[in-house]
Amino acid sequence: VSTQSTGSSLIMVKVKVKHQDSVIDYDLNRQQPINYTIEGVCIALNIQGNRTEFALQINETHHYITKEDLLNPSFEIPNGSLLILKTDPQIASKNAIEGLKDPKQSRRIIFELRNLLQEETFARFFLNSGGMAALLNVVQTLVGNQLAYGLFALNLAMEYRLNWDAISESFLQEKLFPQLNANNINVARSALSIAAQIARSEQFGFTIADRIIRATTPSGLHPYANIIQSLNSTDVKVQSTALSLINALYSSCPNSSVEKTFYDTLESLNFSKILKKIVKSLKDEELKRQVYLYQCFKLRGLQREGKTPYDPNNKEHEEKLLLLWQLIFPDKPLDARISEQWKLIGFQGTNPATDFRGMGMLGLSNLLYFAQNKTETFRSIIVEQASRNERDYPVAVAGINLTQMLQKIFNVSKEVNIHKLEVGEVFRVLFDHPHAFEEIYCITFQVLDYMWDELKASYMDFPKVLAQVKKEIERVLQTQPYTIDQFQRMAVKKGGGVQQENEEDVNEPQQIKNLKDVIRKDIVKMIQQQKLAILQEGQCFKLHKKGSKSHPFIYFKLPSLVSTELHYAFLSNKAVSYTHLTLPTKRIV
Repeated sequence: VSTQSTGSSLIMVKVKVKHQDSVIDYDLNRQQPINYTIEGVCIALNIQGNRTEFALQINETHHYITKEDLLNPSFEIPNGSLLILKTDPQIASKNAIEGLKDPKQSRRIIFELRNLLQEETFARFFLNSGGMAALLNVVQTLVGNQLAYGLFALNLAMEYRLNWDAISESFLQEKLFPQLNANNINVARSALSIAAQIARSEQFGFTIADRIIRATTPSGLHPYANIIQSLNSTDVKVQSTALSLINALYSSCPNSSVEKTFYDTLESLNFSKILKKIVKSLKDEELKRQVYLYQCFKLRGLQREGKTPYDPNNKEHEEKLLLLWQLIFPDKPLDARISEQWKLIGFQGTNPATDFRGMGMLGLSNLLYFAQNKTETFRSIIVEQASRNERDYPVAVAGINLTQMLQKIFNVSKEVNIHKLEVGEVFRVLFDHPHAFEEIYCITFQVLDYMWDELKASYMDFPKVLAQVKKEIERVLQTQPYTIDQFQRMAVKKGGGVQQENEEDVNEPQQIKNLKDVIRKDIVKMIQQQKLAILQEGQCFKLHKKGSKSHPFIYFKLPSLVSTELHYAFLSNKAVSYTHLTLPTKRIV
């Protein structure tokens, strides 16, 4: 057989042709019209009847060969290609639509559509010829396994985004969404997948999906409880499709306020606890993809907050800043909004607003979380600066830098493309707590405070210490801690020091851990008593290098070990004797 070529394509191509269970070798002549080739193949396969209803499809690409393809020199059919002889997709789609309208054939067609709709050429002919409406009409009548087949086909059809106008809210509310927690696993899988498509679409989106979910939640259950139940399924595919729906809803939330309400609704149903259990043993790739996507959405709120600049004219922003001061110094009011007193917390100047330029409101929110939830620890870090003399560091500024550091470690700023998602690292510890990022921030702050003394650092050493802290936190995260408690045990001793633990330490008996906790608490108490004794004698400390030029020193004195007041005064010079000083300024300690 001649195989002369014209341009880059062979005139005669040796191929294999398959029809049902039969396979033959065939010499395809590109210079012949495609209908001649199909006629020759049918003769070779001894196929009777109307041969004009057939088409040849390239098996590898699922492309149907046209007469234009054969005349196009750049269109290649390599020697050895496998071609499939099947019904022309335009004719097949017409037959399928007619079959759906016939009650005697509709269930058979529904079953066949599960495969047919996976071919794009067929699907486009089908959907552009009224196939969506015909399919929906049949699905309305189905139950049990037949409904599973129908919803599977409908899910495939909807992925082409053609003729969605045929989909009504009444169909979604009456037939589809009530199946989100169906006993039939196959029904639940497809219903959840379709609901996710609905939530992501511009035509319906979050608002309509949320409304229908709330309207179809079974009586006696809280909104979204049916979806959470599906997430708690023993079937991994149901779990992944349920989380896919949750992610679709997240991605389509119209604003941050709606997103927070949605998050709070899920949390009220123990969403985090269920997700934590899923993350503990994450093997299925699709489920891992959905978990990673949710992680991205969870961090997206932090990214949004980091991009929100601090606005002195925003009442909410100002209230948060003043609350920070009140939590640290509850009995010492600010002299003024612009004040030297802010330097006691570790801001660089008299107006903290300027320090938030790098991390926006996220920098303030993290400091406030620490002060609200670990108040005594945060206060002790600030008071500790006084005993470091010239080796102190600006606490607030350090916290803002830690926020930026953790943001980079967890890829908070990474943009998410749900259509072309590249799955990155899943940080299991982020699923242990509704405010896992903030909890890790508090622990990291304690690591910094410990390392500052461990490295005998001074103000100019801050970048070096921060780099060491980053290295330590990355080391701990590489071990994939499962809980915040595990992360803390590996990163910081309860009492100050960096925990040099290996995997064996992490899994040591609980009795040993409890004993260590008791010992550490005793050591902390002893150190606290020593520091109180020093303060009782009275101590003078130099303020931060960028502090007040007129009063660069501060003197502290505790009247007695049982006193609840700490007396202090700002000084213009470091006096030799303090016995003559009057200390009018007091605050509760």
